[in-house]
Amino acid sequence: MSVIARYQIYEKLHEKSFYILTALGMAFLVVIASGAASLSINGEAVTGFRTMFPILHTLANALACMFAALISSTTIPNEYERQSSHLVWSRRISQPVYHGGLTLANFAVAALHALAMTLVLVVYVLRNGEGAHVAMMLPIFLLLLLNVAAVVVLTSAMSILVPSTVALVFGMLLSLFGMGHTMLEMYARTIGGFSSTLIRGLLMIVPNFYGVAAQARKIMAGETASPHVFIATLTFLYLATLFLYVFRKKEA
Repeated sequence: MSVIARYQIYEKLHEKSFYILTALGMAFLVVIASGAASLSINGEAVTGFRTMFPILHTLANALACMFAALISSTTIPNEYERQSSHLVWSRRISQPVYHGGLTLANFAVAALHALAMTLVLVVYVLRNGEGAHVAMMLPIFLLLLLNVAAVVVLTSAMSILVPSTVALVFGMLLSLFGMGHTMLEMYARTIGGFSSTLIRGLLMIVPNFYGVAAQARKIMAGETASPHVFIATLTFLYLATLFLYVFRKKEA
């Protein structure tokens, strides 16, 4: 599995798309952090560190999750399309091991992208004279990886069964619903009826990525975090990992 992953990581890091998308994500966060893109809440400009940092952190999570969905939706289908898989089957490597190696590569590359997003946050923290919080950026990054891993594994697993475009839609919806989890919960409470039931049903399946990010900021602030969202997301990740062992590619 490690050999498959290393080869795929090497290949992905030689693609221009990784650097272009990472640079665009970093540039977007820098623009927001610099104040060049004016943000306001209830008509009041967002400028202070304690107000701006949660916004930047949420955006960094969203960008990292969407990037994870993008790269994970194509890796496995592309390998089958160019028939690289036959070289693996000839060595008697099972589908779960092969798919697991490709998924591990997806996670490693997505983690590098997430690290780049986190570095922008670190620079923002330092520029605002909050150097005391820099050490706590490590749990911020590690919990961001939890969200990224959930997206990578489910999107990779779905790409075994469905075309890459459909897998990408699954991954993007997971990212958007996960990051909008808390807002959607509030919306479901206000509308009522069938729509409310449908949204609540979806939110029972989708992990609360926003909640993970919010608890990470609590840790950064020295507050006690609730483990509930971490356990729920880890459970989702475990179940999604099982799909890599259950799902089979018919072409193999």
